[in-house]
Amino acid sequence: MTKIKFYIVFILTFLLASCSSDDAMETLEGTWKLKNATVPEGANIQYTDGEVSWTFSQDNQRLTVQNNIMTAGPENIFSGLPSGSYTFYINNDNGNKTLYVEGIDQGIFAYTDANLVINSEADANGVIKVFGR
Repeated sequence: MTKIKFYIVFILTFLLASCSSDDAMETLEGTWKLKNATVPEGANIQYTDGEVSWTFSQDNQRLTVQNNIMTAGPENIFSGLPSGSYTFYINNDNGNKTLYVEGIDQGIFAYTDANLVINSEADANGVIKVFGR
């Protein structure tokens, strides 16, 4: 009986040790920091850490935005939502996930553990926003 317990503990230890962060399930949950926004004119606007962050809480369908852009230039125009707390939901239509914030279409999005890309090409300004963890 002791040998069986030892083998079970050994196998469980081996299985847990072989897990890595790559095995983590992809999720929208958590904080995403805006890295850049590409606009139709071809401009690629870069953002630094801490300028704009979006924090998703899927449990209560809340998005908290922290937007610290203080200029009136393109960085502000294309940074997205102002600071605040918003409701959000996701519509999955034939594999295309669309993000709605306060009922307004923000664009089709895709994400991995490291990046979130929101493409609002249907929008008049057609901005593509890239966020990182």
